[in-house]
Amino acid sequence: MKISVIIPIYNSEKYLKECIESVLDQNYLDLEIILINDGSTDNSKLICEEYVQTYDNIALYCQTNQGASAARNLGIKKACGEYIFFLDSDDVMCKGILKSIDKYLEEDIDLLIGNVIHWNTRTDKKYIETNTEFVISEKDIYKLCMKYAKEEYLIPWNPYQSFWKREIMRTHHLLFNTDLTVGEDCDFFFRFISFVHEFGVVTESFVKYRVDTVGSLIKSKTYNNIFSQLWVFNNLIEQFKNNDILKTYFADKFVSTLFQIELLPRSTDKKKCYKFIFENSKNLDYINRSIPKYFLFDKMRKIFGIQETARIFNTMRTISHRLKKKDL
Repeated sequence: MKISVIIPIYNSEKYLKECIESVLDQNYLDLEIILINDGSTDNSKLICEEYVQTYDNIALYCQTNQGASAARNLGIKKACGEYIFFLDSDDVMCKGILKSIDKYLEEDIDLLIGNVIHWNTRTDKKYIETNTEFVISEKDIYKLCMKYAKEEYLIPWNPYQSFWKREIMRTHHLLFNTDLTVGEDCDFFFRFISFVHEFGVVTESFVKYRVDTVGSLIKSKTYNNIFSQLWVFNNLIEQFKNNDILKTYFADKFVSTLFQIELLPRSTDKKKCYKFIFENSKNLDYINRSIPKYFLFDKMRKIFGIQETARIFNTMRTISHRLKKKDL
């Protein structure tokens, strides 16, 4: 089996058929589709069962609701393919992509990175946020990450942005960290690439990522989400303490997440997040002061303190959003 497409599913009945059909429409024979129903309470399971009854290469596994990471992990354990591709149940695979990238996988690489089309279904607007063309010839995976960091682009850690060699996951017991609700993809990516020797980068887009999904977890400002990001970015600052570019990149991400703490409704949750910030405050010194907001943060925190500065930034953010709404 060449490719295993793992689709975690939770209450996705609105999008699920379109998602599964986009994989079936690839007309790629050496393929299995693994559906993981993560305790859905809508008709998602019924839709999955209909496909399982019709197609021999589709398997369905069910679990109580444990989150996307646990669902992906179950898929990894059940997969038989040489390569794994993760597809969210509200997204679609780009037409003809499996046949298009098959020649690259024949080279026995560990990781194949491509583009993602951001897709607003309400306006049918489609765009590629960061085209991979500028790193197409890079042969060192960490230098690739550094190039993204230098341009202040998002490093390509999204699970659906790559084809991952399953043997690396199996040999090194690599799974998603189920304690993390957001940032688990970033954490997984950097643990995975530490074992990558050969990789490829292509300009083809693998998926159309739906940006207007209602109830998206990543948009929810909860304690678990914010603390998960703080933990991941702090951990990566420590990991790359001898790499000034990546250390600064993740320090910036750390501070950007810090700004969100004031959005939490419960004071006890704010205190726990700030406690973590204070315990790791040395990492705030690595931010990129050539960027105005980080320069301003650095100056203000030394005058007002971290927590008060975060409150001021949150107030400024709220005012800015209100002004933008008035302009509209």
